[in-house]
Amino acid sequence: MGSELSLEDVARRKLCRIMEMMYYTGLITVYSGNASIRLNEREILITPSHVPKIELSPGDIVKIDLRGNVIEGNYSPSIEYRMHLEIYKRTNYTAVVHAHNPLTVALVELMNRVEPLSIETELVLGKEIPVLPQYEPGSIELAKAVADVVEKGHTIVVLRRHGAVAVGDDLYEAYHRLELLEELALQKFYIETLTHLSEVRNLLRELHGKKALHSD
Repeated sequence: MGSELSLEDVARRKLCRIMEMMYYTGLITVYSGNASIRLNEREILITPSHVPKIELSPGDIVKIDLRGNVIEGNYSPSIEYRMHLEIYKRTNYTAVVHAHNPLTVALVELMNRVEPLSIETELVLGKEIPVLPQYEPGSIELAKAVADVVEKGHTIVVLRRHGAVAVGDDLYEAYHRLELLEELALQKFYIETLTHLSEVRNLLRELHGKKALHSD
């Protein structure tokens, strides 16, 4: 009979699984995105930098302290480790996930905002989804800006021309928020597309009517 996995071993496996899920759902590319789990008051598990996210193994996950020092690991932590740590220092959340939501990023560029469309979306993401201006990836400025928003009670924030960050009491809760955000962006895309198609159809009808009038 095999020995039971420790809580840390389970957490490492969850991080690998989440990154794989985000890759196959199109939320990240092979080298982008990151996620972390708070093990206790002093230790954080975070995905490594410059390692293919679809090939992560539990041993690749990096353990760091709240100052960003590596406690255990063969790789450097994600360049966004400052953002994860800043959130953990100011809140009680135990999971942070960052993805590059392509449709969400495009939607914000076109409309400057993201608004919930359904009751479920509003309940999970909140009535308002904050959008931050562009910051340098991995910078302390980005870390503080995101933590400021989360500290105010928001569980997800969009980063202009970058992606989105979500928090949760567990990893899957944070991931679900990112997935729901992208679903919302897809719904908005459908609405915009169908609206424009309807406008084009009405324009064609109008032009056809004028052509028929002139041919009489």
